[in-house]
Amino acid sequence: MPDTISIVTRRASITPQSVNLDARTVDVIWSTGAAVKRRDVEGGYIERLSLDAKAVDLSRLIGASVLDAHRQTVVRDVLGTVRDASVTGVMREFG
Repeated sequence: MPDTISIVTRRASITPQSVNLDARTVDVIWSTGAAVKRRDVEGGYIERLSLDAKAVDLSRLIGASVLDAHRQTVVRDVLGTVRDASVTGVMREFG
């Protein structure tokens, strides 16, 4: 009997409460600072983006393109432009 693999996909229509259709803006969470498993040619590692005020330079983010899944090969991959950025909330350390 041959091995089979079932592929499961999910698609959801999400409309955040922060959407302003008139201004064509939406608030997003760019990073929570949570640890994320990543992989590159050297193997797996844990990435944790610092949200400490000394480590974050939000001026470099203003004007940056918002890309569709990190793709940047064609113009349609650019979904928008970052207009404003801030660090808010309380950082918590997760084990």
